[in-house]
Amino acid sequence: MKFGILGALQEEVELILTAMSNVSALSHGSNTFYHGTIGQHEAILVYSGMGKVAAASTTTSLIAKFNVEEI
Repeated sequence: MKFGILGALQEEVELILTAMSNVSALSHGSNTFYHGTIGQHEAILVYSGMGKVAAASTTTSLIAKFNVEEI
């Protein structure tokens, strides 16, 4: 199962990024998506920015581009 994780604050993303292994960065639109693993789970981590519009558009990218199954 592939998880999508959004962070509204850069500090949140940086903290989770330290827990990830096998990380690669992918640019899509104006966001950088970090693909890696947390434990044995595949995850895509992204800084969305604050606000419901930013969260909604980033979530759409996670689903459409990266095929995440859980957010």
